Formats: sequence, structure tokens, C-alpha cells
Amino acid sequence: MKNSPPNLNQQKSNPAKNSVVARFSSARDSAAQRRQLEGEISLEALKSQVDMEKLETIIRQSPDINASRVVSLHHRIEAGEYEIDPARVAEKLFAFETSIDVASGDETRDE
Repeated sequence: MKNSPPNLNQQKSNPAKNSVVARFSSARDSAAQRRQLEGEISLEALKSQVDMEKLETIIRQSPDINASRVVSLHHRIEAGEYEIDPARVAEKLFAFETSIDVASGDETRDE
């Protein structure tokens, strides 16, 4: 009787072997996906950290609040004694917005 080579169809139909291969392949794919996801999470965390550092810098550079001046202005407004200078408000608002854009690196905003 001749020794015939193993039947390839029999090897493919072996469920135990296919199950091991499938689990190994699935585990390998899952590990690769997990590494990719961890990399994306690390990148997002780094971006958040950079954003927080920019925000902290802007806050440190902003002026402190003078509570007594705020109270005084509040009383003047309530008494109808405070007059608003629209040109001055516009200048201050523009300067403030510009300083935020410069601090955040966004100097391309339309003026």
C-alpha cells in the first residue's frame, strides 16, 4: 500500500486546530487594536495636557480682580452715575481678544 500525502482538506476541517489558530489570530488582532487605541488615548492626553498648559499660562497672565473697584463700579451703575464710553469698551475688548489669540497661537483670526 502506498503512503499518500496528507489530505489538505482533512487538515482544514480539523476544528480543534482551526479553533486554536482562530483564537491566536483573534488575540493578535485584538492586541494590535489595543496598542493602537492606547496610542490614540496617549495622544489625546498629551493634547489635553498642552491645552491645559496654555490655559494656565493665559490665566497667570490675566490681571487680578480688584474687588473694591468692582463694588464701587457696581454702586455707581446702580445709582445711574456710571456712563459707558462705547469707543473705550470696543478698544479694551479688541485688545483682550487679540491677547487671547496671541497667547493661544491663533493669530489668523479675522479682525
